[in-house]
Amino acid sequence: DKKLQEFLDLQQNQMSLEEYIIRYRYLEVYCPHLYTTDGVKAGKFVRGLRDELRSKVLTSRPRDLDEAVTMARCIEEDW
Repeated sequence: DKKLQEFLDLQQNQMSLEEYIIRYRYLEVYCPHLYTTDGVKAGKFVRGLRDELRSKVLTSRPRDLDEAVTMARCIEEDW
């Protein structure tokens, strides 16, 4: 399925953080069977972030997707 592959390949790259969050949440709906726990969802989201943002979010050890999103937003605001 095209949406599944797009989700698996999703990376922030040149997207703004908000664009990445929106795209992640949109595509996530098409793949509920892949990421069934909060920690796994957060991990997929964090792995797709740009390197500099990913490393900072990882040090905070988010427990779920909402926490990962909040941490990414806070870190980006501080830049």
